[in-house]
Amino acid sequence: MFKHRFMLSAVLAAVLAASASASTVKLTDANYQKHADCKCDITSGGTDLVALSCSLPTTDKDGGIAKALKDQFGSWGGTAMECTWSTKQLANDIDVDWYKATDTPKGSQCRHGAQIVIRYLRGEGDPTNLGWIQVLTKNDGGLEVDPQQGAGSPPGDNKPFYFNYNDDGTLAENPYDYYKELGYGSPLAGTVLADAPGRYHFEAQSWSGGRKFQTFLGGWETDFHKLTLYNVVSWGYQGVCVPLPGALPAGTALMIVLAVVARIRSRMRARRP
Repeated sequence: MFKHRFMLSAVLAAVLAASASASTVKLTDANYQKHADCKCDITSGGTDLVALSCSLPTTDKDGGIAKALKDQFGSWGGTAMECTWSTKQLANDIDVDWYKATDTPKGSQCRHGAQIVIRYLRGEGDPTNLGWIQVLTKNDGGLEVDPQQGAGSPPGDNKPFYFNYNDDGTLAENPYDYYKELGYGSPLAGTVLADAPGRYHFEAQSWSGGRKFQTFLGGWETDFHKLTLYNVVSWGYQGVCVPLPGALPAGTALMIVLAVVARIRSRMRARRP
């Protein structure tokens, strides 16, 4: 256990030290699960987490985050949105209280994904208001603001915030059971985001894929159309599933065997003088 914690801390320190503008992410080891084996009956594989990283981008080097925000939420309520990256760090660390890979069966399908809880407790000098915003990387490599969830910020409300809860630390409306295991309550837990993305595929078909997310805080004083953006936490998951040979149709299994035999014969011929 000590070795695991030491290695985990060393990896995180190396990632964060790679950028001079990086902030500190505190990961709770007890609620960290880097890999989950596939639990389906006829497939072999699993899901791995994307390594956590945290940085404070600049306006000209943010990978398109601000552009994605403006493209999708150029205005709401008749008022144009303005967003700029902060030139200073937030006052406190960002806590990742839960980060686990998931790989679960459901009927004839398998679901690969991740669970995460990210939390920030406001400190001295931070904006009066803070709200989580999240963008995902699409299949074509472009960015998209993640659909909003939860009370006060339903999908289609034309606002970029992922949640719009008060900072009561309980989030009774939160839909995720694993979140409730953390037992947040008084004193205030801070501004919290919980998410459990995942993808389904049919067990009988080979599959690989995943998702990458960038989650950050938008701050404002009186007008939430004028956002200052802070500290991006990058995370996600990558999964793969391959049907076991015995579970495949006879014709498919035979094709795999013949392909393996052909490769072996090819290698043997290549070795002959």
